[in-house]
This record gives sequence, structure tokens and C-alpha cells, in this order.
Amino acid sequence: MAKKVWTTKRKLLGNLLPLLTSLPFAIYGSMRALSANNWFAIGALVSFFVAVIVAYVSVNFLGLSGNRKMRLELGRRFSKGEDGDLGWFVGVATPSYMNVWDPHEDIGFLKLSSEHLVFQGDSKRLEIPRNSIRRVSKKSNPHSFLLLGGWIVIDGILNHKPIRLLLEPRVKSSLLANKRISRQMLKEIQDWAFKK
Repeated sequence: MAKKVWTTKRKLLGNLLPLLTSLPFAIYGSMRALSANNWFAIGALVSFFVAVIVAYVSVNFLGLSGNRKMRLELGRRFSKGEDGDLGWFVGVATPSYMNVWDPHEDIGFLKLSSEHLVFQGDSKRLEIPRNSIRRVSKKSNPHSFLLLGGWIVIDGILNHKPIRLLLEPRVKSSLLANKRISRQMLKEIQDWAFKK
């Protein structure tokens, strides 16, 4: 069995690194506010503002910490016997998945074959027949609240039951760059799913 790539440690790093970079500014702001006995002291407000900006930039650039290495590791694992094109590197989740550390239940490669949407991940392999897909749309996820991402939602009916798969690109090493890719990915999946 292959070594797990999408570990709790990697999920934690994407949240802890941005927190650790902004925390000193927030602590400094709190100290300034306490020493001035005024939470609205200019020094405190400036420090809090800097903490928010640093947190935003850190989430964008550090939120996908280790992404490139994981993509390469999984790429090596799955490239054996393939045609060389593994597809988009994505994070996925199913509707029942809940985790405070990361919205992505699994990471791996999404490919559109002639008749199936195929996800080959670190711990899951999913195939959805093209004719089972009823809707492809966008939905918010925790990254959306920072304007740094969101889900692409695949809804369908398989064996007379509703199915849903949530996808977010992880092609690039920053969330904002992946948000741009998401628009193109959404259009390509919609075109593929509903072509005549």
C-alpha cells in the first residue's frame, strides 16, 4: 500500500502557518491597546489591520503548503501505465465530509475521459458517468469567505440516487491563482458534461 500523502499534518500546516505569521501583529496590537487602556488606540488599530493583511496574504501563499510536493508524489504514483496526462490536480469533498482543518477530504487528479469524470486521489477513486451528471455549478467553501476560492459542484443521479462531488483546483501553489483556474475548469467541465 502506498504511503499516505494527504495527512493531518499537511492539513494543519495550511492553517497554522498563516496563523503564526499574523499572530505577532495581533499580539502587539493587543499589548498596545492594553498599555493605552484603549482598544481603539491608533497603534493598536494599525497592528490589527496589519495582522489581517498578513493573515490574508499568508492564507493565499501558505494555505496550500506542500502542495507542489504532494502533486509530484501523487503524479509519480499514478503516472505508471497512464497516457501521461493526469488531468487537473484538485481537492475534493463529499457532502458528508466535515473537518475544521481543511475543506478537502482528499487530493488527487481529476480527468475527463470520453464518458466518465474520473478522480484518482490519495485515498479515493471515483468515477461518475457523463450521462449521470445533471448540473455543474459553483458553491462557497471556507476559502470563499476570504475571496480566495470556492467549490465546483458536480450534481447528478447514479443508480437512482443523488450524488454530489465538490472540487477545488490545487494546480498552482496559491489559492488566488487556483481561483482563476477554477473559472476555466468550470467551463471545461460544463462543456464536457453537456456536449451533444
